[in-house]
Amino acid sequence: MTKPTTEAQRFTINNEVSKVRNKPKPKTQAELNTNKTRRSIEERLERKILMQELGLTNEEVDMEWR
Repeated sequence: MTKPTTEAQRFTINNEVSKVRNKPKPKTQAELNTNKTRRSIEERLERKILMQELGLTNEEVDMEWR
């Protein structure tokens, strides 16, 4: 009976080790700021492309957002 118990313990240990290894590391404030800036730039680019596709000017779009 000890063999299944030993195998179960090894399985549990290996399972917990893999959880720790695969856990994402917390992001630093600099990484969070970089991601926020990147998203902001992407959103502005998407907005500009949409404006061009719709044939709108900056003033027309600004009036819509108010």
